[in-house]
Amino acid sequence: MRLKAIAAASVAVASLVLGIAGTSTAATQSTLTAHATTTAPKGAPTAILPGHWTAKAPQLALGCGWLDIGSPGNYGTPDGYAGQVEQMYNSCNGDVYAHWQWDSGFMARFPGRQLKLAVGSPYYNGGQAFWTGDVSASNGQDEWFEYSDGSGIPHGWASPDAWRVGAELDDSTCVAWGTLHWYGGQDWTGPVGGCGDEITPS
Repeated sequence: MRLKAIAAASVAVASLVLGIAGTSTAATQSTLTAHATTTAPKGAPTAILPGHWTAKAPQLALGCGWLDIGSPGNYGTPDGYAGQVEQMYNSCNGDVYAHWQWDSGFMARFPGRQLKLAVGSPYYNGGQAFWTGDVSASNGQDEWFEYSDGSGIPHGWASPDAWRVGAELDDSTCVAWGTLHWYGGQDWTGPVGGCGDEITPS
């Protein structure tokens, strides 16, 4: 059984396929490297604390809205397209969130597959991302990253304030990352992916 698990993990690691705009046909590989650590601004944690997942979008204050940022990270596996992770921004409090949507067919075939979500910046804490714990596909089609009490990650914690969101299946260390978005108003780089490193890519 252990050999089967190791073989399955090796296949998953070797075959992360990322597509653009909802497809999983384009293979993109990125070498993820550590980045220089910057000083955390006042109020930001000095150590990366885990986030958590929720099946419902965090509640917004009256008059606030969700902004969909950049392009999503699309996650392909040997078993087919699993879903996508997108960066979401709360227009009132300035927090960054990750939102995942399972592909309905994949979710139905593999309800036990495990997902982790991340929000990270190459310019915050050496690129170490804030990760959730695992959640299975049987939990529902939508999953959201929260940091604490419905909040996301304040975009001003990084300098420059550029962030990505990511997703990883089955603790494979294969991560699909969405657009690196600078909150000065520009997408710096598009979706990337790779295996063997969970550091936020620039």
